[in-house]
Amino acid sequence: MASPNCASCATPLSKNDFQCATCGKGYCRIHVLTNEKYKCQKCGASHVRETAFKFNGTCPTIPQSSCPKCAGTLRLDKLPAGQHYLRCGKCGWNSFDAQPMICYQADTIVLKEATKLGLARQPKACEGKLKKNQGEDFCPNCLLAKLKSSGTISFSTIGGLVKMDEDEIPRLLDSLVKDYNLGGIIDEQNKLFTYIDPGLKARVSEQVKTSGYVSVDAIAKNINVSLEQALKLMYEIIRNERLRGTFSRQKKFYYATTFIQNKLVAQAGSQGEIDIDNFCTAQDVHAEIVKDILVTLLKTRDIDGFFAANGNKIYTKTRLMDLVYNYAEQHKKFRLETIAEELGVAIELIRSMLHELVKQGRMRGVFTQKREYVTDVALKDEIGQIVTAYRTIALDELARRLGITEKTVEESLASLIARGDISGYIDLRTREFKLDVVKPPSAPAVPRSPGMQGGPGSASQASSTGMPAPGHDEKYVEVVREYDFVGGQVHFKIATRNNSPAAIYDVKVVIDYPDAFQIEDEMISIPVIEPNSSRGVDFYLEPTSCGKSQVGATVIYKDYTATPHTIHVEKKEVWIKCPLVVATMDNLNDVMLVIQSLPSDARSFLISDIDARLAYHAGFRAISHFDARCVAAPEKMDGDMFEADAYFATKVKTGGGRIVIKLSVSEKSQIMEIRVWCAEAGQLTGLLAKIIEYLFQEINTIRKIKAESREKTIDLMAIAQGITVLSDYVMLQWKNGDVSNKLEDLFARLTRVLKTDEMLDEMKAWLDKLREQDEEANMSKEISDQLAPVVEKWQEAIKRKVAPE
Repeated sequence: MASPNCASCATPLSKNDFQCATCGKGYCRIHVLTNEKYKCQKCGASHVRETAFKFNGTCPTIPQSSCPKCAGTLRLDKLPAGQHYLRCGKCGWNSFDAQPMICYQADTIVLKEATKLGLARQPKACEGKLKKNQGEDFCPNCLLAKLKSSGTISFSTIGGLVKMDEDEIPRLLDSLVKDYNLGGIIDEQNKLFTYIDPGLKARVSEQVKTSGYVSVDAIAKNINVSLEQALKLMYEIIRNERLRGTFSRQKKFYYATTFIQNKLVAQAGSQGEIDIDNFCTAQDVHAEIVKDILVTLLKTRDIDGFFAANGNKIYTKTRLMDLVYNYAEQHKKFRLETIAEELGVAIELIRSMLHELVKQGRMRGVFTQKREYVTDVALKDEIGQIVTAYRTIALDELARRLGITEKTVEESLASLIARGDISGYIDLRTREFKLDVVKPPSAPAVPRSPGMQGGPGSASQASSTGMPAPGHDEKYVEVVREYDFVGGQVHFKIATRNNSPAAIYDVKVVIDYPDAFQIEDEMISIPVIEPNSSRGVDFYLEPTSCGKSQVGATVIYKDYTATPHTIHVEKKEVWIKCPLVVATMDNLNDVMLVIQSLPSDARSFLISDIDARLAYHAGFRAISHFDARCVAAPEKMDGDMFEADAYFATKVKTGGGRIVIKLSVSEKSQIMEIRVWCAEAGQLTGLLAKIIEYLFQEINTIRKIKAESREKTIDLMAIAQGITVLSDYVMLQWKNGDVSNKLEDLFARLTRVLKTDEMLDEMKAWLDKLREQDEEANMSKEISDQLAPVVEKWQEAIKRKVAPE
């Protein structure tokens, strides 16, 4: 009995529609398969029935057109919704999937765009009449049954079944896959079609979910296809099943994200550290994927650890504490930056680990003002060595020399006296330590020549035997100086070397600097320098202006006869460069690559006395004084603690050297850090110093804000910052989701401040438009060009209405 309706679309069939004599199913003229050809009487192009139906029997070929991929002739095509686009009949290229996309409701616009882009010479289609050549209809159901039962079948065999040429078979198979859900792999290179049982896809998906990985190579061998075709099958399974994972470097394995996560967690638990390069080599996966997964594991606390070695290593907290403990046990006294460089972590992290070790009772010690850590044992030994060299020494002088507090010195001295390590007492009235028995420094026994006499400035002194002591020669005292750049400051180090056979004491080092710098202490005292020893002092100069300056010093000391001497230190040229910068079009990926090859320096500030959000906005405004583009500014709440990072990209206007600035604020650790990456050390210090100068100005303004108006101020600062970030995101054509989120935050804050305004209505309209776009896709150039001037208009309006002064 004849089927009354089409087996595909269920429309009633007429007597002219196709009826299969084998399976009994009927199909309308649209869904029946055919090998009919339609030839254009004007240009001679050949078309299939579907094209003839779409364009009402006229030819859609575009004369004198060229495909950008294969140089074949282009033609118009239609989507089911009626939009027109370009398609190449030779290689299958189409303007709907290409960039820039050409797809419009009107075919005339499509043709004009093709002409503008040089794809066609004239904006006109052939439009000649299509003449039908005799052909034959055949049943889709029977063909599908044949393909499924054959497993792997050649194009020539399929062509024999439907009386079509081999080069037309891929198009036929594409339509079967698309319209009739035929599962399979079309191998155009070997001209084969392999039917894939839906159960295979389910089994592969289940294996990935249960075992965590699947061998793509094994799939290819199982179904007798090439690795490339098996990969296409895997792509389809990943897309349909929404699997999350990654391929190996050789594309022979597919790993689920959970599989790699479990491997990383297991290694972190057993070894305490993860070498990312070694892990990637062992598992044959890409390092970027592993780092991305590790970031997630660190955020979720599945791994309680930290990145190290420029992001190429992970230490768990326990492992890092053990490494710091072992280092402290071995060195006793060490600079924080030395161990930080050795382990490849931040100085603040080393400081945190030492605090944790002290809290756990595993070790005792103190931090010095010289950025050092001294264990309890080393501190007591050092105090003992110093106090035994003097008859009397003030506690504050001893504390200054050691770089610790006076209270710590007092406690350590009391412990040494109680243990019997030194013999003496603390005079609480004069706040001095006094030894019970002290031997004065003895003069070297030098025989006196008959002509030697003591004169003015000489060290003539009678000894207990009546023999005069020799005079002190200044050539035995040598002073050297050098400088480097640290944290936006000039670190000027002066070392005094006592090469004489007697001690010198009451050494005062006075720095000589121009008004281009500021410093807290212009003079540093050294109580004594033993024979054949040296002592260094460190000055940290804060630049106030850029340029070339001369920095020197004067060293004043007394020899063992109490005779004063003065040494003028040769001046050193210090060049501070404040670069003129201009914003770049770098995105976040570009910035991440740049910072891997540039040196950096940073300054950290404690923000315990101000709101973390206000501190973040102050830092943002300080950096915004320069022409730097914000490429990323993610803010988040860790519980009820505010966390934020912002990256800025710029470059030197003359010379073009790349510069990256990072602003980090953590309410949890109460730390704000500004880090600058720059190739030239002088420019780096100058720029960092200038940013810090602006930062202090912003923070001083913030401190004047009353508590009741703090929330409103945060909103105003966030609005001013948000519109800047939004402008940068639009200019860089950032992801639609990121732009939408930033605009949504800006809209919410402006609504609280303005209540009603025409600018809010315009923002709401753009917000709705952005939400319709693909969140993960980058903003198209068309939308970016439309939105950019609107954002500039908003920026000017916000400056007039709501931005804080």
